[in-house]
Amino acid sequence: MFTVGTINYSRTENIREYFDFNGVLATVREHQQLTITYVVWAVVINIGLSLAGSTGVGGLITGAFATPVLGHLLGQYALALAGGKKKKNAPAV
Repeated sequence: MFTVGTINYSRTENIREYFDFNGVLATVREHQQLTITYVVWAVVINIGLSLAGSTGVGGLITGAFATPVLGHLLGQYALALAGGKKKKNAPAV
């Protein structure tokens, strides 16, 4: 639910979106399959990062990879929730 709240906030830039539990829950229920896919991938990525972090060298680089990898996953989930359409004023990369 935090993830959907973050996505809604990024679209509207209104902090109330985090606390709109009915709206967030409705989005999660409406897109159950997509949400389950996101959660499975997040768990797999976190397990992989945890295993890599348990090694000597992996512990040094895990933190550097965790934020962009999980951020990318969040962005893909947000894009899928939007029906594959980018925000109109989103900067081109």
